[in-house]
Amino acid sequence: MITLEDCCGLSGARPDEVIVVAYHERMAPILAAGKVHGLLAEPRGGDTLRRMILDEQARADGRGDGARVEALAILYREACHLYPQETACPESP
Repeated sequence: MITLEDCCGLSGARPDEVIVVAYHERMAPILAAGKVHGLLAEPRGGDTLRRMILDEQARADGRGDGARVEALAILYREACHLYPQETACPESP
């Protein structure tokens, strides 16, 4: 049986990014791995992924889930470093 880790390894997606996309898009993590792979192949895919991270961070903040907010802030900073674009990444809220 293929696992999420297998899909991440094949697609180059990071598991924490896949989980964010799965929640954001309301899809199974296995499918989200393919979506992340496709996003990161697009010219502005890093921007889209970072926007999804910020959206999920705002949802976590709305639920009062401080630990998740902090984890997503760290993931956002990592995504800014891994997928730089012409525009600088704003600070996460």
